[in-house]
Amino acid sequence: MPQNRLNLNFKLDLRSERLNYVRSYLPTLRFEPTSEELDLIAKYILWGKNDISERDGVARLKNDGVELESRRNEWNRSAQLESLDELLETPGFNEAILDRPVTRKVRETFSRSAARKTAPSSVLSALESLWRSIDTTELETSFYDLAHAKRTSPIRPQLLSRFTPSEIDSIRTQAASLTPFKYLKLRHELVELRQQQYTLKDTYSQSVGAFLTPEPIVHSYTTIEHIAPLDFIAPAPSKLFKSIFNTERFCAPDDFSDKDLKQISKILWTAPSAPDHRFIDFTCSDHLNALYTLKHDLEDLVKSETLPIDSNLESLLKVLECYESLARLEPIHLRILELKSKRFMNQQISDDLKENFGKLYHPNYISTLYWKKCIGEIAEAAKRHRLVVENLCFPENFKQCKDCGEVLLLDEVNFVKRSRSKDGFSPRCKRCEKVKRDARS
Repeated sequence: MPQNRLNLNFKLDLRSERLNYVRSYLPTLRFEPTSEELDLIAKYILWGKNDISERDGVARLKNDGVELESRRNEWNRSAQLESLDELLETPGFNEAILDRPVTRKVRETFSRSAARKTAPSSVLSALESLWRSIDTTELETSFYDLAHAKRTSPIRPQLLSRFTPSEIDSIRTQAASLTPFKYLKLRHELVELRQQQYTLKDTYSQSVGAFLTPEPIVHSYTTIEHIAPLDFIAPAPSKLFKSIFNTERFCAPDDFSDKDLKQISKILWTAPSAPDHRFIDFTCSDHLNALYTLKHDLEDLVKSETLPIDSNLESLLKVLECYESLARLEPIHLRILELKSKRFMNQQISDDLKENFGKLYHPNYISTLYWKKCIGEIAEAAKRHRLVVENLCFPENFKQCKDCGEVLLLDEVNFVKRSRSKDGFSPRCKRCEKVKRDARS
């Protein structure tokens, strides 16, 4: 039996000729064409040229929006479309291999005039200082660009108007002494300085974060009434507050009385009483970054004793101190956190770490350490703290370490699994197990 029962006339080149041929050919068939044969007839028509001068090939059909397989599938480089149901039923399918759409946060141009109208006085003073650094750096790099033919357009009159003639001459002299390496460092610093504008803006605008109300509200840390992941905050930290947010270790069931545990249970499983108020989420990296950006200003505000009586700002800072301590950051990471909160540039932090710790990090890597090792670990400590507090009413879910005596939540995070043990875990916590291993070696 022949492989192809069709007898199509491939001597015809034009698509219109092939279409007319098929119209007259189909009625002469003495059999019912299969789906494969009908598909071949369709391709036979589509492969026809619109004009005799056109070239053959799959590229022409792609221009027409037509994708056809070649005999050996050599030219068709595009991936075949498959239904989602078919993909999910494939044994070797893994969602991780799918390319997810990249969403980019589009920011509007930063408006200094708008910031001067809406920013609180404490934030505005920081912005004014930041703007001065931005303008100075931009003017210095602009003079360098002009001197080395990197730009032909003149410097913006608006930028020049922010400096006196003597200041302009001084900056022009500094630019003349720049090396290519120092120039590139200044360009990187300029990008960082401009990014800090948006960080400071987020502290008083809607994007600071997860407020319980979607409307934009001018943010004020002195009026926060709810914190996540544990909704417990008070203007004057009570004994219960200090027991829950213990800066030395995670809390344990023996730290609380039955009355305290009932109150904690009520706090955990009761929805916020005022859903129209904003809150701070310590498990959110953006919220933590906003807090550390203004940490020193907020501490000065607490020391000034000008806060209203019902302000929770002092308690908020104590919660931040607790989670920072529970994260057990290494000294070098604590130093990065401190310098970042003082608004040091990445290059300055890199120089400081080299001098004090003998560690040489690229300025770009400082941001990675800040977000992953500092902010990330504090957020994880906050999540862990919530889990510990949820289990305080169940003492059987805790275990005391044989060596250090600390009472910890009984799970794989704190203890090594051991099948021979009654509870399935080692009698020592992971830190003590490490000390024991190090002593052996």
